[in-house]
Amino acid sequence: MKNLFFIVLALLLSMPYVKAQDGDFEKDMALMLELNGSKQTYDMMFGQIVNQMKAGMPNVSDEDWAKVKEDVFDKQIEELNKKLVPIYKKHFTHDEIKDIIAFYQTETGKKMAQKSAVISQESMAFAQQWGMQLGQSIQSYITENGYNE
Repeated sequence: MKNLFFIVLALLLSMPYVKAQDGDFEKDMALMLELNGSKQTYDMMFGQIVNQMKAGMPNVSDEDWAKVKEDVFDKQIEELNKKLVPIYKKHFTHDEIKDIIAFYQTETGKKMAQKSAVISQESMAFAQQWGMQLGQSIQSYITENGYNE
């Protein structure tokens, strides 16, 4: 019984430590996402959304779009980042997140972060074109080989 008391006491005393570790992981995740270029990618995405929506909403001013970004988009991104924490936690230890942060603080890491939004944009455009060509190739192959008869 005495041992059980000490086990329960140890568990209760360790709970704030576990919570602190979780908080540190979340803080480091936020730093990693800041350093890795995610913000630039999100900002680019918002710009693309606004450009598409402007055609249908010509009366919304640039100042209004800036307010939408601040009041809606940025808050949604903050929530998204919080929801990413358990996913990263499942695949990376806290020390690995720290290693990733250290990488993004190097010159190469900074360049990677700086270029990631542009690379993503260019890659998406290429991937869309490649995907259409792949679909056509598959369709041609199926037709030529009589699979769709």
